[in-house]
Amino acid sequence: MKRYTARLKYLGLLFALGALTAAMSLLSLTIVTANERPLIVSRWLTTTPVIDGVISNTEWQDATLIDISSGGKEAYAYFKNDGNWLYVAIDAVFNEAYQSDPGLPWDEVRIFFDAGDDGNLLFDWRLIFGAPTRKGEAEALRILGACSFTGVEGGLGAVNDAAGHVQYELKIPLYVNMAPLVGGPGETTGMVIAVNDGCGFGGCRNVLLYPGDANVYYTCGNDQEVVQTWALLRLSTPMVQSGCYDITYDAHLDDRYDIEPGCTYYEGDYDIHRVGATCDDAYLYFLWEIEGAVGQPSDANFLFWAYLDADDDASTGWIGAEYLVHFAMQDGHLRSDWSGLFDAAAGEWPPRQIYSLTEDDYCIWGSYIEVKVPKSYVRSYGTDINVWMGVDVNAFGPGSICMDEVDAFYIPAGCAIPPTTPTSTPPLTPTSTPTATPSPTPTPTATPTATNTPTPMPGVHGMVYVRDRGHPLKNVRVSLCRSTESTECDMTNTDENGEYAFEKSLNGQFTLEVLLGHGSGDTHYFQVRYKDSGPRVWVRTQPFSMRPGESKTIDIDFADQNLDSCVDPKDRTDDLAFIYFYVKQAFDFMSSELRRVPTYNMPLKVYGYSTACSPPDRSCYMWGDTFAEVHISVDDSQVGSAYPPIAWHETFHHLMQDAITIPPRGEGNTNHGGYANSSTSDSWAEGWAEFWPVVLNHHVNPTDPYPYVYRTGVSFEQNWKAWDRQTGSGGRDIYREDFAVASLLWDLYDDWAYKHADCGMLTWVCRDTDYCDYIDLNTSQIWQVIGMTDTNQLRDMKDVYDALVEGGVGQKDYDNDGMNDLDELFVLHGFFADTNDNCMYDPGEEIGRAADRARPGRRRPPRVPGAYLKLNFRDPDGRPVGDNKLHIEVIYPSPHEYFNYAYQIEVPQATGALVYLELPPESVSCSVHIHPENGRPSTDLTMSNADYWQAVRTSTTGYAIEHTFIVEHKTLIYLPLIMR
Repeated sequence: MKRYTARLKYLGLLFALGALTAAMSLLSLTIVTANERPLIVSRWLTTTPVIDGVISNTEWQDATLIDISSGGKEAYAYFKNDGNWLYVAIDAVFNEAYQSDPGLPWDEVRIFFDAGDDGNLLFDWRLIFGAPTRKGEAEALRILGACSFTGVEGGLGAVNDAAGHVQYELKIPLYVNMAPLVGGPGETTGMVIAVNDGCGFGGCRNVLLYPGDANVYYTCGNDQEVVQTWALLRLSTPMVQSGCYDITYDAHLDDRYDIEPGCTYYEGDYDIHRVGATCDDAYLYFLWEIEGAVGQPSDANFLFWAYLDADDDASTGWIGAEYLVHFAMQDGHLRSDWSGLFDAAAGEWPPRQIYSLTEDDYCIWGSYIEVKVPKSYVRSYGTDINVWMGVDVNAFGPGSICMDEVDAFYIPAGCAIPPTTPTSTPPLTPTSTPTATPSPTPTPTATPTATNTPTPMPGVHGMVYVRDRGHPLKNVRVSLCRSTESTECDMTNTDENGEYAFEKSLNGQFTLEVLLGHGSGDTHYFQVRYKDSGPRVWVRTQPFSMRPGESKTIDIDFADQNLDSCVDPKDRTDDLAFIYFYVKQAFDFMSSELRRVPTYNMPLKVYGYSTACSPPDRSCYMWGDTFAEVHISVDDSQVGSAYPPIAWHETFHHLMQDAITIPPRGEGNTNHGGYANSSTSDSWAEGWAEFWPVVLNHHVNPTDPYPYVYRTGVSFEQNWKAWDRQTGSGGRDIYREDFAVASLLWDLYDDWAYKHADCGMLTWVCRDTDYCDYIDLNTSQIWQVIGMTDTNQLRDMKDVYDALVEGGVGQKDYDNDGMNDLDELFVLHGFFADTNDNCMYDPGEEIGRAADRARPGRRRPPRVPGAYLKLNFRDPDGRPVGDNKLHIEVIYPSPHEYFNYAYQIEVPQATGALVYLELPPESVSCSVHIHPENGRPSTDLTMSNADYWQAVRTSTTGYAIEHTFIVEHKTLIYLPLIMR
């Protein structure tokens, strides 16, 4: 029986239920002893073996391999099947040398079947066949039935050598004369294997039995068979799809005897059969094979894990593991927050997620699951990596916990590499001219080296980026022109690393020009332009000289003000390059995660520093029969002014127009009019454009602890209601129904097991009066419902609700309170017909409408009048200090601490800086704590949201509060918006 490790005791259940639940649950687990009936799951074949008695790896690598050794004798058996045949191979090592003369001992194998595992052997077809190797030749396959041997169609091959090594290959029919011998795919039969070393006319001796304590006695014509401890053989059904990766099994990790308290939510045994791990240049791969179909039924809950001890030291990390790989499905859907790669080196729980799995990182097929994670996230310790792999096939469902974990094996040290900056977004492949492959950058040396130093290709190559190499500008056009003849140019596009190359011998003076547009050839997805109707943004290097055969590396940084540019003043050039960077991130996300690239009125024209919107200090999306344009205001164009970037918001408006069309707002309705509008159309479209940017942020910043914080500092983890509003100075109400839409969509996307809406932090079942979030969809599942509909089908939130119902989303009642999970979520956010205006759901009120609002404006959410702080920053001597980084923390009282969030903004001014601050509505109790980097704690600003909104309402100055911070010294650090 395998060792039951402490790692399973602590880690598996902690992931499923939390530390306290885990410790208590394990007390009730029982250990299955060797007397339990072992189960063998025959695998569905992918290769049909040649039945010649020679077991080759290419023929049997797709089979189930088990160790059938017993009685001091070593033997292994392979099993696989298709719809008509069971294929068995046995490899045994015997003590006696093979003798070919007649009458001398020979070896044989017999397999006893109890078809259907019903214990009624008398009427089975029937139970013994032999594979003797007398005279060195295999006899015909024989099956004993009705007290006589019957020759049937099948196959048998056997070989033996002088060292006593014997191999058998058998092809056994599943049925004989229409009656089951083994049974069909998906069925289970009883089975005993006897491998005989030395049979002759005096009978067999030295019999190896599997299971080891089996006892077989048979008398023809009477039901006197005595068989104890039969094994079970289950035949596989066809795989639902092929495997994704080429993963190697460890042949000795058959793990049938394990913890098995009984999985009451499933039928059959769902423990690990085999696991495997491998790698290539880019990824680590993991394979689990369990006994039973993974993900069946479709609402299955299961958790798979691989714990990596990368330094071969059990005293470091989390119970020895530096990294944890987890794959979690809940109600048939991927749990993004607890599925991925986690850095456990600190030994703390929960560990920090450093890579979140997407649907491109796993596949499920039959009884198998495969997962890959990038090697770039794993630090090399220069040793083989010990791996423990486990499974809990009922981690999040009712009934008993069913867990199993294999003993440690290892993958080679070469499967880990030093950390590099991971690429945030998968590439979007252009549809025309291929990008040239960049040459390696030559390394200058003081003394010429030997001939093994690679000679750089002649020409010009380098990288295009903005501010730092972590912000590459991908797929932009680079032109190499003779400085005296600007029309004589070669052109290429940067690749997915922002690199370009012109590999040719050059002679003369040249310049390099970069144009901010995504695409090549005749396909241009978007362009970045300057001001309302200005030109496409370009920069040009100063002239440089080239000699024949010379190689030069020239990197182009859009923040370099020595470059010529169409932008004036030049300090705006890098802002426009960041706009390109962000829009490209959005397009890459659409391509990789949603499988759609907007082509509506290509190219999308993105104008930075624009004043074309109404009012002119706002950003907006405009479209018509022949054009599609994003206009980003002067304030929003400046790097550091918003997070996530406003460019994401407006680009996702473009996606909505391309995919399902933006719904008309309706006569008399206003953009962001929210609950005051006559329908939810406007709120639906704005909520869409607020939801997708936070999902994109979660995608490009998987370690961001607050991925749900929107660009104005608003948390979508907060359960905004459709009727929520903020009252600004002058008594002007700003409705937040679009925030309710966005936070509802976020609840569809995020994980619910670790936060239950307003129901309490550790509440696993809501009270009857609570409405909670029990839905967890991935991006693909959400997109299938709201992004792949017919044009103009989703006009408002009632249409969205109907589409979710039609798609089968949330139609179960997890907490058994009489309301299905989708209705509960819509009620939680106020999307129901509140017929008596009590802001409470009453039975019978229609769900989904929220009074019918409208919306298709393209601007950012309007700011609440007067919701500003006037801030001053001074050093201890009273001198103004500029370039400040401001940290803002929003804190909720117990038991709702799980809603806490934080964000930071750049404040370049030293005195009189106006900082917009929007806190949750007063219906929610919370406070805010604000402090600058290097500021004195005694000057921090703390207040409740109720006090803040009271100050906003009574403001006559344009801001609510003025405050002065004392900072110790001037801070000159630039923090990019997108962490890498």
